[in-house]
Amino acid sequence: MKSKFVIFRIVSTILFAFIVYYLTLPALNLHNLGFYIYLLFILSFYIFVCTVTFIDGSNVILKAKSIPKRAMMLIKVLFGIVTVIVLVNIAC
Repeated sequence: MKSKFVIFRIVSTILFAFIVYYLTLPALNLHNLGFYIYLLFILSFYIFVCTVTFIDGSNVILKAKSIPKRAMMLIKVLFGIVTVIVLVNIAC
């Protein structure tokens, strides 16, 4: 049951990433701010999909309170990494 949701999360995120890339065409360059905005947008979509398909027992729930602490820590760490990269990119 959980593997179906994992596959759904990955496939939907990849499909969304291809669509957004096709529509925005960001430069795939580490020195381009648009690239980091694109990555942050895709990451936020993945977090949204994970939140929507979070399984509590046998039910799919939509409550933000039910996000596990490990997932929140992952969100904070990834946001911090992206923030540091963007700030360093702006400073250089």
